[in-house]
This record gives sequence, structure tokens and C-alpha cells, in this order.
Amino acid sequence: MHNKKIQYLISAVIFIVLGIAYFVYQNQDNGSDGDYFQMTDDCFTHEETTVSSPDAVQDKGNAEKDEKLIYVYVCGHVHNAGVYTFPAGSRRFLAVEAAGGVTKDGTTEFLEMAGVLSDGERIYVPSVEEAGEQELLAAEASGVTNGLVNINKASKEQLMSLPGIGESRAEQIIQYRETNGLFQDIRDIMKISGIKEAAFAKIKEYICV
Repeated sequence: MHNKKIQYLISAVIFIVLGIAYFVYQNQDNGSDGDYFQMTDDCFTHEETTVSSPDAVQDKGNAEKDEKLIYVYVCGHVHNAGVYTFPAGSRRFLAVEAAGGVTKDGTTEFLEMAGVLSDGERIYVPSVEEAGEQELLAAEASGVTNGLVNINKASKEQLMSLPGIGESRAEQIIQYRETNGLFQDIRDIMKISGIKEAAFAKIKEYICV
């Protein structure tokens, strides 16, 4: 009887010890894994924060401010030629106004005053005389001189604007000057097949060489 009590006591102690051991093991296992995975998650979700010095922040602000300004040189027939700064996207008329406006002998007729300024741009305001010469040169280059069609330079479309000159005749004129050289006199156009005295009489007042 005494031995059975001892056996029961030993069994109870063993059971208690095993229970405590199992409980401790479970707590350690769960706690370790939880801490480990929490730490791992923190490592992956951590965002690095860069702290900038006050000087760096100020330099960045100045750089951004400088990027928004453009420099333009205004010269020619204006009152105060020079380099001027403007916010990006400003229009050309503002540059001319900043230079004191146009002098009495200047003109902005051929300047795109509503155009957007670009950094480093040079705006030259010509005199009325210079503007007239530029217009004449542009007209001559296009095949029209003093309102007359230059048969040595005119395009097919410009030649077709002459009385009695259709597409095929205009192409013949262009082909002739490419093959034989420039016309020396307006009467030389009668060397083109189909253009005789009657046809020449209709166009002679509208052409030049």
C-alpha cells in the first residue's frame, strides 16, 4: 500500500514536470518565432530617411528658382539694349518693353511679338529700312520681285499664277532652265514650246528675270 502511494506520487510529479516543460517549450517556440518574424517584417518595411542639412535645402531651392528664369539679349533699335531675365514662358513683346521699347526708326512688324521667349535668345529689332530690305530679299528668294514672277526662280505654283500658264507649261519652263540655264531676257520664255507672241503678250507685264 505504501509502495502504491509512492508510485502515484512519482507519477504525479512526472506528469506535472512534463506539463510544465511542455508549457515552457510552447511559450519559447511561439515567442521566438513571433519576435523573429516581426523583426524580419520590420527589416523589409523600414524606410530609410535622409536628413538634409539646411545649406543643402537652400541650395536646392536656389537651383529650382534659377531653372525658372531665362536670359534674353535684346538689341538693335531699342532704347536700352542689354540682357534681361524673365520667367520661363514669357512672351517676346515683354522683352522689347523691358529694353525701353522701339526707337522712332525701328519696327517690330516682322518680329513674332507674341512668341514665347527661349533661354539665350537674341532679339534684334531692325530699322524700317532694314525690315524693307529683308522683305525684298525674302520675296526675291521666293520667286517674286516687286510683284513680278521671276521666271528664273519661280516655283511651279507661282508660274501657274500667270495668265495662260498651266501645270504642264510651268513644268516645261522649270525643265528648260534646269537644262539650259537661266533665262537672260523675258523674251527667252518663247523658247518654250507652246509659248509664242500671243501667249507672251499675255504674261510679259507680269514676269521678270
